[in-house]
Amino acid sequence: MALITISHGLGSSGMGIARQVAETLNLELYDDQRIKEQAVKMGIRTEDLKGLDEKKPGLFDRLLSSKPEVYKDLL
Repeated sequence: MALITISHGLGSSGMGIARQVAETLNLELYDDQRIKEQAVKMGIRTEDLKGLDEKKPGLFDRLLSSKPEVYKDLL
């Protein structure tokens, strides 16, 4: 499966660009909400999704919690 990620800053029209790319390449567009919905359908608890973002977990998060495993499985 192909995956294209598009990051954007405030006011950069990143979502508009993502829509155009998805339409041009005939790909499905997944925003943050849709990814969370799919994760829940896969059996990942909503509580485990809180606090996950695109940033790599810090050292203490990796050592003291299971979130890195949940993050890895989600990706």
